[in-house]
Formats: sequence, C-alpha cells, structure tokens
Amino acid sequence: MLFQAGLHFSLPVSTDPLQEYKDTLFLTQVMQAQCVKAQTEFYRRSRSEIIEGRGHTMGALYWQLNDIWQGPSWSSIEYGGKWKMLHYFAQDFFAPVLLVGCEDEEEFHIYAVSDLQSNLSATLQVCFKL
Repeated sequence: MLFQAGLHFSLPVSTDPLQEYKDTLFLTQVMQAQCVKAQTEFYRRSRSEIIEGRGHTMGALYWQLNDIWQGPSWSSIEYGGKWKMLHYFAQDFFAPVLLVGCEDEEEFHIYAVSDLQSNLSATLQVCFKL
C-alpha cells in the first residue's frame, strides 16, 4: 500500500511517530478509495463495450462493505458504523449518471455512464489547459 501511495503522493515524514502513523493511515485510506474508484469506473464504462463479439463486463461490486470486528481491512464502513473514505467515494462512482475520463496512449476519452431507465439530455463542456 505504501509503495502504491508513494507513486502518487509524498509519503508522510514526521519527527513525531504518532503523527506519522496517523498521516500514513489517512494516506492508505486515500489510496484505497482511489484504487477502488479507478477500478469501478473502468468496469462501469466497459459495461457496453463489445470486443470481438463479446461483452466485457456488466458492472462492479466492491468487497467489503463493513467489518464484523475492529481491525484494518478493505471494508468501507468501520465496525462501529463510521464511514471510511472509500464509502464517501462510492457515493460518487456508483452514481446513476457518471462521467469517466481515461487516457489511452495519446488520446483522452470521456465516457458517459448511465443506469437510468430513460434517456438523458446533457451538455458537456471540456476545457484543456496545457
């Protein structure tokens, strides 16, 4: 987890071991939420993708919702019912309508994902800053 976090963030460094521990815990929560977000958005945008005549996926679930005892885990809700960062992120990446951006070599693609039972009209404004 720390290796993955180090690829995207500066790892916590503190002269106070307790503060460094708290900062590391926070950073691992950020990484968990971002990793599950990226994976779920990939599955959701790939739902209607047909490759060589076959569908790619039908969506996503994440493991695991809650803990049955106290301890570090992949859950998004702590033992006492408090939401972890992942659960807050899940509200957005499982929204009925979702825009997902992804980079593919030198191209940037924007996917609109909808779980609605009806058509939706929307306007998308994209701005690029180089």
